Amino acid sequence: MVGLKSTLENISSITSNPIIDEEISGGERLNKEIFNGEILSEDRNDREASNEETLPGLLHQGCRDYPNDYGLNQWNNGQWDALSNRSFQTDSEHIALGLLQLGLLKGDRVALLMHSDRQFCLADMACLSAGCVSVPIDLTQTVENIIFIVQYSGAKALMVSDCMLLSRVRSFLDDISTLQWIIIDQPDRYQPTCHPSDHDQSELEDREEDELRLLHPWQRQSHPLEWWSLTAVRQIGAVIKTAEGVAQLLDAIHPSDLATIVYISGEQGRPKGVMLSHGAIASNILSAFRV
Repeated sequence: MVGLKSTLENISSITSNPIIDEEISGGERLNKEIFNGEILSEDRNDREASNEETLPGLLHQGCRDYPNDYGLNQWNNGQWDALSNRSFQTDSEHIALGLLQLGLLKGDRVALLMHSDRQFCLADMACLSAGCVSVPIDLTQTVENIIFIVQYSGAKALMVSDCMLLSRVRSFLDDISTLQWIIIDQPDRYQPTCHPSDHDQSELEDREEDELRLLHPWQRQSHPLEWWSLTAVRQIGAVIKTAEGVAQLLDAIHPSDLATIVYISGEQGRPKGVMLSHGAIASNILSAFRV
C-alpha cells in the first residue's frame, strides 16, 4: 500500500497538461492525458489474454484453487466477522449483474464514497466484475473536491456507505449531468423514499442527518436520478444470475481495460486522476507472489 501511494505521489509532480505513458504487463502501453483533474484521452491496445490477468479473473482463480472461509475479516460488535472468499466472489457477482441490469455499461465510471471496510471491497470488486471503472474517493477530501472528482471522472453512478456521507454531497448532485444512479449501503431502518406531500417543507429542512429521507428525484433534480440500496441491487443480480452470465462477465474484461481512476493531490488544489488498467494491477499482484 505504501509503495502504491509513493508511486502515485510521484506522478502528482507532473505539469499542467501531461501525457503519462505507463508500461503495463505484456509490453503494451497505456497513454493517459490529464488536465486539471479531467481525463482528456485514453488510448489502449486491446488484446486477448487469459482471465487470470484481470482482477476478477484473479479472484476467480483464487476461489477455485484456494478456498478460504476467512478470506475477509471485519471487527464488528467486539468480535471478528469472517466472510469466505467464495461468498465474497458470489456477492460481488450478484452486485455486478445488478449494476448491468440497472443500465450501466462496460467502461462506465462508478464513484465510491465509502468507508474503508469490507463493503467498500465488495462494491469495488463488483464494479470491476461488471467491466465498470471504479473511482474511489478519499473521505478526507473537501466537499468541493468530492464533487469535482465525481463530475470530472464522468461518473454514471455514485455508491455511498451511509446517509451521513450522503448528506455531505446530496445538495450538489443536481450539478453533475452524467450522474444517473445513487446506490446507498443503507441500514435496515433507513427509509429510501418519501412522497413530498407526506411532510411540509419546514419538517423536511429540520430533520436530523441520521434520519435523512430521500425525496423523489422529480421534486428537486434537474435531471432524473435513480435511488437504490446496495441490497436491492444485489438481489436483482441474484435473481438473474446464471453460470453462463458469470462466464460472460469474466470473458468481457481484458488486461488492457481501465480498472480504476485514483485521484491524488495536484497543483493549484485540484485533484488529478491516475488511470490504472487491470493488467497493471494484476501484474503487481502476481509479481508479489513470485518474490
